[in-house]
Amino acid sequence: MEAANHSKNSAMEAENHVKHGAGSKSLMSRENVIIIALFALLAVFSACNGDDDENGKNDDGFKITASVENGNAYNSTISTVKAFSDIDCTGTDCRVIASAAYTNGSFTLTLPATPPVRFLWDIADFFSQNLEISNRNAKVAHIDAPSAYSSNGEWVGNFAYSKSDNNSFTYAYYMYADMDVTITGSLSGTLEFDLSLKKGWNIAYSIDESDIEKRTTQVISGLKWHFYAP
Repeated sequence: MEAANHSKNSAMEAENHVKHGAGSKSLMSRENVIIIALFALLAVFSACNGDDDENGKNDDGFKITASVENGNAYNSTISTVKAFSDIDCTGTDCRVIASAAYTNGSFTLTLPATPPVRFLWDIADFFSQNLEISNRNAKVAHIDAPSAYSSNGEWVGNFAYSKSDNNSFTYAYYMYADMDVTITGSLSGTLEFDLSLKKGWNIAYSIDESDIEKRTTQVISGLKWHFYAP
């Protein structure tokens, strides 16, 4: 119950945090982290042992291959999976950076090796000015929780590559950088950053503990793909 209460409180706190220290323009980023935090309450009841995610770079892009826990149970519900980049734009699916069919309890998203310019942020606009950024000329793109849609195009939930341990909840997200760059520092003493992004796509982790949140690129094991319905 303590872990459940922690996750519930984290959902409320998420509304007051700026996602990854992003500036006020990053409205979609904050929307995504609220979704993830709300679903964290469900995640505390999930068994999260092992590592079922396969990621890899090739000439076609960066592949995210996900085998979802109890995934076949959603075959009749989910038809398509979409990855959104948190940019400000108008138009149908203008924020979709990749999409894939959901089949046999799994999906594979291929992120473009070099994202179109419209998906890129100036790093100084995406992250808070109070953080240490090694190269402020860098541009970045960000992807949070892939969204699930029915055959009718209706949003039915989100996927998270995640795990919960005692009083902490961890999930992975993806960041592209057009050059090597590091982001370090702390915001208000409750949100810490230790990101070392290499040119291309990177896996980063959001760790929500009882009294602090962390963003890191240090590899964390034991995550699995889970589907969370609203």
